[in-house]
Amino acid sequence: MELYQRFASLDALSFQALDQGHLHIERLEAEVALRRKTLDNACIAQEQAETAASEARSHWISCSAARHKWEQIEDDVRRGVDIHSQTAAETEANDEILLRYASASLHEVTGKSI
Repeated sequence: MELYQRFASLDALSFQALDQGHLHIERLEAEVALRRKTLDNACIAQEQAETAASEARSHWISCSAARHKWEQIEDDVRRGVDIHSQTAAETEANDEILLRYASASLHEVTGKSI
């Protein structure tokens, strides 16, 4: 009988150890599932960040190209304004020379007729 009680107590201890082992395994499984979910969320966040970075790069490239085009337009306008100013100055100088020449010619003509 004593042997039976020993086996029974050992059996109870074994069941208790098994139950504790199962509880420990269940906790570990829950922890693994939680960490796997966290990893999945991190992967999703990384993909979203990479997509956002790619979109930002594309936007920056577009803005850079537009800025470069705008700078070209501003340079063209500056050149046009410079050419216009230079042409206007030359025209004004030519007009002054023509006025002087015409005035001198008119004095010669009128002086000879009198």
